[in-house]
Amino acid sequence: MKTCHCLPPAAPPSPAFMSPEPRQHLIMAAALALLLPLACPAQQLHIDPSSSSAVFDIDLHSGSRVTGRFATMQGEVVMRPDGYWQVKMTFAADQTEVPRHSRYTRLLRGAHFFDSQRHPKIHFVSEPFWPARLQQGGAFHGELNLRGISRRERMYLKASHCSSPFLQCPVEVSGQLSRSAYGMRSLRWAVGDEVRFRLLLLAHPTP
Repeated sequence: MKTCHCLPPAAPPSPAFMSPEPRQHLIMAAALALLLPLACPAQQLHIDPSSSSAVFDIDLHSGSRVTGRFATMQGEVVMRPDGYWQVKMTFAADQTEVPRHSRYTRLLRGAHFFDSQRHPKIHFVSEPFWPARLQQGGAFHGELNLRGISRRERMYLKASHCSSPFLQCPVEVSGQLSRSAYGMRSLRWAVGDEVRFRLLLLAHPTP
């Protein structure tokens, strides 16, 4: 991972013993020191799709459950200059599948559910969070764009017990959403409205 070499500002002499002109230079130097960290570019981790997973459950009124997964996804963890992190994910709706059930796979990709022909991608961007939250766990929010509809969703982060979440151990995220809130109102007589999802995310540093 590339390191941002931003130098901390040196401690200035007390302005009480300085003439007005040097004092003005000191103020300008202090302002420059405050702006210097902001010039450091954001760093990134890339989500490793081969080591990560994204699955979801939908209950049927018959009492059974359908478990689907996103076979293709990509994402990044942006380490912002202000110290906050932000996760950005893209899932391929047209690659959604229910393993060993081709009929359910066609339904999920079709117009009744993800409508992948018109909306082949699903996007999620988390709100910025302090990286210590990965060890603490708890609720967080982000914007989900599904079927062309954007909504702020609440999700839950399971506390990580390794020193470098995303790199040494997977980050586990769970949550639920309403199908009807994203325009999926068909087949209510057979399919429940709630969709529960689980993400296990591992990443590697950007080269």
